[in-house]
Amino acid sequence: MRDLDALYASWRRLGVNFSGPTWSSPVDVESLIIATAQAGGIDERLTVCAASWLACYPAFVDGRRMSELARAAAPLARAYLGVLLTLAIESPDGAHRAPQYCAALAHCKPV
Repeated sequence: MRDLDALYASWRRLGVNFSGPTWSSPVDVESLIIATAQAGGIDERLTVCAASWLACYPAFVDGRRMSELARAAAPLARAYLGVLLTLAIESPDGAHRAPQYCAALAHCKPV
């Protein structure tokens, strides 16, 4: 659970309303997104909150870097990343046609 606590603390640093301590170091956004996808299925609240953040703040994500990290991720993590990005894009008040998500989505396939 220590890794999950680190994810919560990192998302809290980016403004997501999780209880507990806030990550004290700068957050590598793209690595955090991939790590969240790797933890996919463990906590639905984490998935929903991360997708909501992605919907609201696509400009803070470097699409090229996230695509590179997605390509190197495990198949299950890529599938969960696809879920996160799709939820963000299809959110009513969300990212819609966020081009920075398209390159990473190209690496995401259902499992």
